[in-house]
Amino acid sequence: MTIVTAPPLPVEESDPRAYLRDGSVAVLRVSRPADQNALRRFFHELSPGSRQSRFFSLAEPAETLIDAFCDSSDPTRQATVVAVRLEDEGLRPVAVGSYLDLGNGVAEAAFAVADAVQGRGLGTILLQRLAKLAAANGFRRFNAIVLCENTAMLDVFRASGFQIGSKTQHGVVTVALALGPPDARPARNIAPPVGRYFENPMLFALLIVCVLVPGSTWAQSFAPPGWSDGLKLNEPADLNPDPRIVEVNLTARLADVEIAPGKRVHAWTYNGGLPGPLIKTRVGDRLIVHFTNELKDPTTVHWHGVRVPIEMDGVPGVSQEEVKQGDSFTYDFVVRDAGLYWYHPHVMSAAQVGFGLYGALLVEDPDDGVGVADQVTIVLSDIGFDAKGRLEPAESGGSAGMVFGREGAYVLANGRTKPVLRARPGAPQRWRIVNASKSRYFYLDLEGQAMTVIGGDGGLQERAVTTDILLITAGERADVIVSPKGKSGTPLMLRAMLYNRGYGSVEYRSVEEVLTIEFTKEAPVTKTAPVTVGRAIPRLSAAGATPVNIELTLPPMEHFKSEFRVNGVPFWKAKPYLAKLGETQLWIVRNDTDWDHPFHLHGFFFQVVNEKGEPVGPLAWKDTVNVPMKTTARFLVKFDERPGEWMFHCHILDHADGGLMGTVLVGPVSPSTHVHTKKQ
Repeated sequence: MTIVTAPPLPVEESDPRAYLRDGSVAVLRVSRPADQNALRRFFHELSPGSRQSRFFSLAEPAETLIDAFCDSSDPTRQATVVAVRLEDEGLRPVAVGSYLDLGNGVAEAAFAVADAVQGRGLGTILLQRLAKLAAANGFRRFNAIVLCENTAMLDVFRASGFQIGSKTQHGVVTVALALGPPDARPARNIAPPVGRYFENPMLFALLIVCVLVPGSTWAQSFAPPGWSDGLKLNEPADLNPDPRIVEVNLTARLADVEIAPGKRVHAWTYNGGLPGPLIKTRVGDRLIVHFTNELKDPTTVHWHGVRVPIEMDGVPGVSQEEVKQGDSFTYDFVVRDAGLYWYHPHVMSAAQVGFGLYGALLVEDPDDGVGVADQVTIVLSDIGFDAKGRLEPAESGGSAGMVFGREGAYVLANGRTKPVLRARPGAPQRWRIVNASKSRYFYLDLEGQAMTVIGGDGGLQERAVTTDILLITAGERADVIVSPKGKSGTPLMLRAMLYNRGYGSVEYRSVEEVLTIEFTKEAPVTKTAPVTVGRAIPRLSAAGATPVNIELTLPPMEHFKSEFRVNGVPFWKAKPYLAKLGETQLWIVRNDTDWDHPFHLHGFFFQVVNEKGEPVGPLAWKDTVNVPMKTTARFLVKFDERPGEWMFHCHILDHADGGLMGTVLVGPVSPSTHVHTKKQ
């Protein structure tokens, strides 16, 4: 058995060609662009003798690696997969494995795993896929030796029908699976002794090295195959080969979209889908989005919550011009903060978001320490249309509709009504949720079961908190761990309960079913690690902070029209508020209206505080905070960088269009010369 290792040498002293053998697959993750390019050149120069050798990035899905390994695993010869992680001190093995036909109808594999790919247990996936590969090639038994660092991995093997053999003090264990009917010959040992594998000193050394690799993380997947297919989001193709650059095309266009069997709507979409594609990056990546507008109306793309340069903020007349039909604009910035964000227009926002223009941006941190393998992004929204699939007019209800905040009749999760999520009872899942509705609040209830909130708008919060009902206002995000409990044949419902955000939000309304969880027949997961994830967040101090008083009002109607006001004026009459570069301000937002307002600030995170200026726990970075009717919210914000004119507004987008919007001018720059157009 050929075991390929990556010695801990600087890349300049290591030739990747030395690591490869016939039929091998190499997977590398590097942290420095120069190293990435050097390694890529090495692989391009490989001789034809290394058959099927391929280059991958660990940013790719785990399934890509597994498919490549299995595709190259010809039963007549051995195949090797190598994954290495390049750190500042050199190359280190992450996962190494070989698949070999030993004859006598037995297939054997050996591999070591000291890292996770996309949060999933690479060793477990390899083992299961290789067993299927062996069965497909007529083998009767499959034996394997695995570096197994915790008992949860063994539990998964047992649940898959494997017999567990002896285990060494280093965590090396043998497992075996009968693939077909026994033959007439005497049975050989199903779980061979571990010692026979250490006849190869290189393998033994590799396994020990993998045990000792620092910083390795591993999370066990409990989910059944296809568990989240009902919530699957489209992802755009990455056009850039550099693993630290994500480059995609995004097009606004009309498309017929099916939200339920027999229910279709002629929606405004990004790339033809509802919602738009899920854009996935890692923290620190550069994101390039080539945006094209094929709609008749002008539009832009705003990156909600992302700390972008002012030129990339997507506000017409402030940070860019409107993108007219047939025109394009390239958004180019570095994603500096891990978390779930989203994108939507900032031209006639209530109408365009309500018609379907929104999507999620997930910025992942491989080292966030959450340790839950099964993850799904959930985009909550709603939409209104008639029996012929024609969108509900944006001005429905007139001025009263604007004041109430219009909500669509169809509640959607990832563009579908009541999609199905499959789960093993008691198994943890990580839900990253964004409320992309233009007005609707989601007051989520999982039939009273616990939801552990680990983060929100600006990524992980200071500590986790557990609740049995979760409010996510328009524009907000929540990072939640759930362990749904139930039994096969009895679905569990996630519902949106009634929440009073003002007149019109609960009257003549009913509880909405958001999604259904269906359970497998597997035994419940009863032992999981407690959720202790969190992060240290530096506290902003109210001492010396400049107070900024904001009052939100709704005067009586004039000329049969209503308009919201900020400090006595609607946004089309307002002047910018001022902030010095580096200044910390205490915003005191008083809501004197009879409706809630989710208050959103562009470009900067803030910390919510109480009337004493003390943080409201758990400490978290926010970009949107709900200001309930007739109450006051306070937050501290430091305008530490990126001068420019930044928007703030209510994220009930009808309210924003109706006057609840303004700007803050940060730094030594002049106000924009744009003119706000009053909604007619």
